[in-house]
Amino acid sequence: MLRHSTLQHFNEAVAKLYQADLNIRNYERKCYEFLNSIIPSEFIVFGSLNLKNEQLSLEISESVSDFPEAMEAFGQLMGQYPLFRWDPQVNSGKPFYREDFYSRREFRELDIFSEVYTKIGVDSHCAIHVPSNQQEIAFFGIERMGSQDFTVEERALLDLCQTHLSNARSLVFSLADQQDKQVSPDALYASGLTPREADVLTWLSEGKSNDEIAILLQIGLHTVKGHLKSIFQKIGAHNRLEAALWAIRMSKQRKSRPQSH
Repeated sequence: MLRHSTLQHFNEAVAKLYQADLNIRNYERKCYEFLNSIIPSEFIVFGSLNLKNEQLSLEISESVSDFPEAMEAFGQLMGQYPLFRWDPQVNSGKPFYREDFYSRREFRELDIFSEVYTKIGVDSHCAIHVPSNQQEIAFFGIERMGSQDFTVEERALLDLCQTHLSNARSLVFSLADQQDKQVSPDALYASGLTPREADVLTWLSEGKSNDEIAILLQIGLHTVKGHLKSIFQKIGAHNRLEAALWAIRMSKQRKSRPQSH
């Protein structure tokens, strides 16, 4: 059982992870800070394998010499070892550790140690799978050198960390998706609609019915229908879905333009 003071510290670290500034661009950094505040390590690696295009991206918490060269060798050798195979099913999806597979002496006799781990200066490893709602396989790797094996308390903490790393990953993707889909009335007005048409199309893009749009804008149902007919003619849409997609596209284009000062 974890001590009260340990749980209190953990809860404070969780609260800091979920602060309002969390987003897809700073996810790795925020998670490095989260893990480092709980578990000591030399450095932490985050890797994501995109299952659609089979591209692997790797990020590291600290600057480590020879890291690119070591990762090239790692890619050639990882498939030989369940410990490094990036298999979410290992240990039923829970965090797993070098000492679950090899003693420190046994590990030092492996080719992956001589080709990879000696170059980056570590000899102890924890892998944490990060389930998310994306088409990816993602892991955090916590790397240590010359320290004791991960303790029972540290393992319990990392089990708890896994849930929050996963939740945070899903959250930042959801936030990014919402931002991509967010429609700006100003962008629609700038694209040729009247201010009222821009309002109507904005609500339509959020899935509102004609009745709901009429209530929200405090206009008549026939007026809503008239605005939609005009909108469809102006943008060449044949249905509500095409209109919503056009609105999203116009908003994204406006967001991507440099802002004049």
